[in-house]
Amino acid sequence: CSVNEPHNCEPVHGTNLSLLLLGMYMICIGEGAIRACLPALGGDQFDNADAVERRLESSFFNWSTFFVSMGTFFGLIFVVWLENNKGWGVGFGVCAAIVLLGLLIWAAGFPFYRNQVPTGSPITRIMQVIN
Repeated sequence: CSVNEPHNCEPVHGTNLSLLLLGMYMICIGEGAIRACLPALGGDQFDNADAVERRLESSFFNWSTFFVSMGTFFGLIFVVWLENNKGWGVGFGVCAAIVLLGLLIWAAGFPFYRNQVPTGSPITRIMQVIN
């Protein structure tokens, strides 16, 4: 669509519409998974029996919230400005590069993660969540 002639827009249909909706749904699923799971997975890396790790766990949640907020701020200010002034392709490219960088940092931490093997019956855990 042209900004000067908004009545001359062509509707999206067919494969382009499917791709657009798939992308929008994947963003919602990914965003929902990150917001719900990442803090819990990060908090699971600390031992509550150790006083030093309890303090570090509190610090982790503070920094996690700070960086999520900074990411939102960065996206709303810089990425929108970039897309308006340099084009959508550059804006999406910067976003893709940042996501790739985050994925690489996350994968580099694998050797340092604490993997807790589940014990007991899975049905007991499900019932604990339901109650």
